[in-house]
Amino acid sequence: MRLDRIDAIDTAPAAWPSHGLEALGACPVCDHAGREPLLADLRDLVFGIGPGTWTLWRCTACGAGYLDPRPDRATIGLAYAGYYTQEAALTPGRVSAARTRRLARRNAYLNQRWGYALAPALTGPVHLPPIQQRRADRVVRSLPAARAGERLLDVGCGNGAWLDLMRAGGWAVWGVEPDAQSAARAAELGLSVVPDLLTAPFPDQHFDAITLNHVIEHLHDPGAALARCYALLKPGGRLWIATPNLDALGRVRFGPAWRGLETPRHLVLYTASSLRGILAAAGFESIERLPPTDPARGMFLESARIARARRLTWLARARVKWQAWRADRRVSRAPECAEESVVVAVRGSFGEMR
Repeated sequence: MRLDRIDAIDTAPAAWPSHGLEALGACPVCDHAGREPLLADLRDLVFGIGPGTWTLWRCTACGAGYLDPRPDRATIGLAYAGYYTQEAALTPGRVSAARTRRLARRNAYLNQRWGYALAPALTGPVHLPPIQQRRADRVVRSLPAARAGERLLDVGCGNGAWLDLMRAGGWAVWGVEPDAQSAARAAELGLSVVPDLLTAPFPDQHFDAITLNHVIEHLHDPGAALARCYALLKPGGRLWIATPNLDALGRVRFGPAWRGLETPRHLVLYTASSLRGILAAAGFESIERLPPTDPARGMFLESARIARARRLTWLARARVKWQAWRADRRVSRAPECAEESVVVAVRGSFGEMR
């Protein structure tokens, strides 16, 4: 049984408006012109929103992947019509006793590990298995609890659900969200949101932490965005980034159906080394890659569903889970092959702004 066969769309998709395309000719990460085609005739197989077919090129210098040609800034909104970030943040409903206890256990870990005062929380020391620790750390994006007055900026904040959580955890929060409908959802929570990072009226050295959760791959000019983040951070400030990993075993396994592609919304895809390179070019002195948060199973199952364009049978699910288990064993020895890259970069205490 082949799980990498695309059956989703039998007819040719509508073309992207020709006036809304921009050609690059060079890598948007390192500006090197050398490249080779990695995947061609890509389509929006994830949400079926964006029209057109696309080619993903791989830079022969830094290894990053990028669409060329790609949607320009004026028309990229066509790929986000009805996007999931436009949904309102969920309001708390009735929670089962078992879920309440799991939440209290997780919060107790976060309180003792990162210094939060989240509730409900168990009392006394809590010990979680390593994978549960990493999942809990992901909830706060490995950010210690805020001290009085510390400021947090979330770039690509969507409907603001995460910022609302961090505000409850003691942070003074702001968001950047270019999608007007998503930003409106965040505003309903009383959050302060601006549409553009590069033109936002924030003073330099204003924030103690900045996060980009699966956002940098959507940006037309990632280098400029990271340089702006560097300028906005105080000395010693932390930048947290999560993004799909172009070297992921799932990308190799599923090809055009890999969930991390999300063409054409994902304009640039990074390897571990190219992500480190663009962060260093922006001025960050300390760059740490964090362990993978989740096993490969979720990404493998989603990619398999995309490949088959239908629900998986129990046999297909079992086979994909087996493949994911084998991938996790390999990732334990070679973390650069994980499904996503998660890094924390720190602006040096005495580094000059770039």
